[in-house]
Amino acid sequence: MTYVLVVLLTIFSASGIQQEQKITLQFDNETNCREVRNLINVGLSFYDLASKNTNYSAYVGRCTHAEKRKQINKL
Repeated sequence: MTYVLVVLLTIFSASGIQQEQKITLQFDNETNCREVRNLINVGLSFYDLASKNTNYSAYVGRCTHAEKRKQINKL
């Protein structure tokens, strides 16, 4: 089984420009996915404590089961 974790970071600069970065991580089992998700959440919490002047938004998704897509043969 394959599990996917999506992390979306948006940084808002002082000039009003926003930059987004989407990270998609893939895992072989749900336990590893959850451990990395928890690690990212803890890291973001420490970042919040260390730098109060940074304007950003972070979304850390849930570990979801990724279904394999069927290959379509083109004629």
